Amino acid sequence: MTQAGAAHASMLTEQVRPAKFLSRRSIVAGGFVLLLSATAVVSWQWVKQVESARDSLHRVAHAHAVTAALERLLAHLIEAESGSRGYVITGREEFLEPYRAALHDLSGDVDLLRTLTREDNSRAAQLRDLQPHMDEKLRISSQQVEVRRAQGFGAAAALVLSGEGKRKMDEIRSRIGRMIGDEDQLLTQHTSERDHASDRVFRVVLALGALMIMVLATLAYTIHRALRYYDLSSRRLRELANHDPLTGLPNRRFFEQAFNAALDLAQRKKRQAALLFLDLDGFKTVNDTLGHDAGDALLRIASKRLRDCLRASDFVARLGGDEFVVALPDLQHEGEAKQVAQKIINTLAESYDLNGKTGQVTVSVGITIFPRDGDDAEQLLQHADDALYAAKTTGKNRYVMHEFVFAA
Repeated sequence: MTQAGAAHASMLTEQVRPAKFLSRRSIVAGGFVLLLSATAVVSWQWVKQVESARDSLHRVAHAHAVTAALERLLAHLIEAESGSRGYVITGREEFLEPYRAALHDLSGDVDLLRTLTREDNSRAAQLRDLQPHMDEKLRISSQQVEVRRAQGFGAAAALVLSGEGKRKMDEIRSRIGRMIGDEDQLLTQHTSERDHASDRVFRVVLALGALMIMVLATLAYTIHRALRYYDLSSRRLRELANHDPLTGLPNRRFFEQAFNAALDLAQRKKRQAALLFLDLDGFKTVNDTLGHDAGDALLRIASKRLRDCLRASDFVARLGGDEFVVALPDLQHEGEAKQVAQKIINTLAESYDLNGKTGQVTVSVGITIFPRDGDDAEQLLQHADDALYAAKTTGKNRYVMHEFVFAA
């Protein structure tokens, strides 16, 4: 190569090197910008899904609040009916005390439900449709009380046996049951929304994983916090959907699923099973005299005592308020159910230390046996409720078998 040619080549080389350097630097800068953009997109997706989970959690909590209010409303209606019937049967004035107390509580229940449903036209309409049936039921109960007082047992019993009050109560149960069923559907919907959100996050992370790995060191803490929060939210949603938040016991929805599965197994094994419907006697007095915090503490202690009374194969759930159900899915004979019921009665009758205060309740129990009294959870639960009603109206602090109610 000539001297002039070498000088020309050297000049071209110096010109090319900066161009290559600038090109690589542009590629690195572009890649870094792309990585930052990907990071921002993923972070935005996480924030969006976390907000969605928080919103779903709020909706689940609201649905539980509506369900609890409906269950309290039904419980007070049942308490009012129990008080009026107790007075009709016995003529004793003390049966009118829970009747009047329930009437007082019903107005508060309705006001609470109106507040909870005021932003939902469909729920508010259901509540408005329910009100006339409640008013009619209370009118019938009041009429029975007045006739018993003025004309005696025979005339009042004739009103009860006419079945008008029972038909109206069945209509109210049906309507409230549909309203609670609607809330369960909302719970299922919100849980499904959460699962779909989780799937979308997984696909986003999978698609951008290769880019994210280059900046993982700077994003690790942020992603860890987001994952931890989302996992806690998911667990909390599942817990709220299937468990009572106060006692930690399974709720009605979870119990019915588990009990139907236990009945299928008992049927295949040709074994008996039992369902115990429990209601605390005197719980309202504890709430009124010691406060709601003491009442909540009593429910938690009673729940633990119930679990301690059962075998590993048995399970207990809280239906709402001071009502519980116990499933005994593997019985040798129905006498075992009576033994468990008596054990529960004895255990729950012991005094309760409620943050320095002493509380006292008893429990009434209704018992049904599978397959003698029914072949599904809903039927057995209704029969156990009937037996519980008999236990309540014949003195409380006792158990009654459904066969006794049927025989009567």
